[in-house]
Amino acid sequence: MAMPTLQRKIQKSEVLFAFNTSDTLTDGIIFLYRKKPLIKSSLYINNKNYLLILTADDRWPTIKQLLEFASYKTKNYIQIASVKEHFKPLILNNAVKVYGKAFLK
Repeated sequence: MAMPTLQRKIQKSEVLFAFNTSDTLTDGIIFLYRKKPLIKSSLYINNKNYLLILTADDRWPTIKQLLEFASYKTKNYIQIASVKEHFKPLILNNAVKVYGKAFLK
């Protein structure tokens, strides 16, 4: 009789990144897009920053590397909920794919 293998469920969480300029946003999204991630992502804007919310595996090293482009990162669910409620959405659900495709043509 074969023993069942235990598989650890991949833990995903939302992470908010803020970008000061459209140039740093574009560089960051192209960086992510080239990694071909299977992540949920949404892009918002306020009067100071572009705000990218990613839902990804906590262990994915690219999340940490994105800080080379972003000015701020948080997993604070209250801040993330506030962004979703109060700021203007630019691209919902698939921001990295949509934005990345547009800039790599």
